Amino acid sequence: MPVDPVQVLLGGFLGFAGAGALRWWQYRRDLWISEIERFTDALNEACDLSTEYWLCRKSDDKEIIDKDKALELLVQEAKLLGFQIRLDGLQACFIDRLLRDDRKSINSKMSDLSSALTGGSFQSKERDADPDRAILIQATAADLLIEMRQSVRRSLSISGTLRASAEKFSIRAYNMIVMRHHAKRKIEW
Repeated sequence: MPVDPVQVLLGGFLGFAGAGALRWWQYRRDLWISEIERFTDALNEACDLSTEYWLCRKSDDKEIIDKDKALELLVQEAKLLGFQIRLDGLQACFIDRLLRDDRKSINSKMSDLSSALTGGSFQSKERDADPDRAILIQATAADLLIEMRQSVRRSLSISGTLRASAEKFSIRAYNMIVMRHHAKRKIEW
């Protein structure tokens, strides 16, 4: 039975394309997982620091706060604000790969966490220790991490990958239609 070179080339091309697509998907998945791990590490550090911050008293009527303690509290406040900005940036690296409903849920939980970290009497001179806020921070962070892990699992499934791709395609198609419409209106004016 003679070998048809076209079939051999076509089979080789399809095998190469399939293996390339699989490797590309694996690379993107690993990159995505590493971004989420960086976010998780930063979130844990921020929660630990904010728990320490909210469990110590900033001022006491009976004693004058010493300069070292005041400096330490200022450093903690600056670090907490920095962690919030870092968490927002790290979240932006992976949030668009999640399903639309999951993005809304995670954004809401991230907003709750930001309020817990630096809300209330944060940076106030008259702040007392607030164990309830420390507990709220840990609970909110745990809720966010659980939701994020479940969202990633849903998005990495075959159906989730297809849904996320369809959502991205529909958003891009809509944006192209809107841009064309606006371009026509500018030309008409």
